[in-house]
Amino acid sequence: MSKLVVALAMSHSPLIPSIPMAPPIEKRERIQAAYDQCRAILEQAKPQVIIVVSAEHMSTLSPQLIPPFTLGVAKTYTGPLDRWIGIPQKVYNGSQELSQFILSKLYKHDFDAAMAGELALDHGMIQPLHYVEPRGEQAVVIPIVLNGITPPLPSMKRCYEFGKVLREAIEQQKLFERVAILGTGGLSHWVGTKEMGTVNEEWDRRVLDFIETGRAVEFACMNDEEITPAGNGAEEVRAWSMVIGASLSNQGRVIAYENVKEWVTGLGFVEMKVEEGAKR
Repeated sequence: MSKLVVALAMSHSPLIPSIPMAPPIEKRERIQAAYDQCRAILEQAKPQVIIVVSAEHMSTLSPQLIPPFTLGVAKTYTGPLDRWIGIPQKVYNGSQELSQFILSKLYKHDFDAAMAGELALDHGMIQPLHYVEPRGEQAVVIPIVLNGITPPLPSMKRCYEFGKVLREAIEQQKLFERVAILGTGGLSHWVGTKEMGTVNEEWDRRVLDFIETGRAVEFACMNDEEITPAGNGAEEVRAWSMVIGASLSNQGRVIAYENVKEWVTGLGFVEMKVEEGAKR
C-alpha cells in the first residue's frame, strides 16, 4: 500500500551555503542540528520519492508565464540553477509516470496545474534537499513550483486544498510505496526592498505556535493580509500550507527556529504529524 511517510516544512535561503560563516557560531550549530534531525527523519522513513514544493523566484519559470502551480514531468532534473550559491550541480531522477498520475488526480479535482517537461531547479528546492536528503540510494524527486512572488497569488487555502488532493494521489498510485513531502520557503523575510534583512520574529513564532498547538490548519488557511507583516518573502509559506494539507493533520512538531538576520530570514523547521488515510 502506498503511503505518505514524512511531511516536513522548512525555510530556505541561498545565503546559507553561499555565506555560511556569516551568523554567530551558536546559531550555525543549531541550524545544522535542525538539518541533521530532518535528514535523520527521512533516513529512518526511507522514502522512495520526495515531493518538493517551493515558490518561483523568477528563475525556474519565465516571467512571461507563471502558473499558480507547475508540476515537473521530466525524467531528470538538474540543480541548482543559481550556481552562485555554492552547491555543486546534481542530477535528480524524476518519475514521469508518477507525475502524470498526480496531474490526472489534480485535474479531476479542478486543479489545472501546468506541466513542465523540462525544469531546472533553483535554491528553493536544492538548498534544503542538499542538507536533508538521505544518504545512500537517491530518492526520486517530484518538483512542484508554486507562484509565491507575482500577484495575484493562489490563496493559502487553495494551496492547503491542493495538498489534500496530493495526499489522495500519493495513496492511490501504485508505483512507489513510501513517499515524503518537503515544503520549503519563508518564514518572515523581505526581498529587494528597504526592509531586506529584517525578520519579524513575533510573526514567525506565532505561526509556529499555531502548528505546535493543534491550529495548523488555521495557519494554512491564513488570508493575504495576515501574511503581509512578515514581508514579501513570507508569501512562500504557501508551500507549508500544501504540506499541512497533505498531512491531513492539524498539529506538528517544531524542530527548530532561528532569527538569522545574516541570512535575511527567519528559519523554521517543522515535522507535521501524518494522519492515516485520505479523507476526501
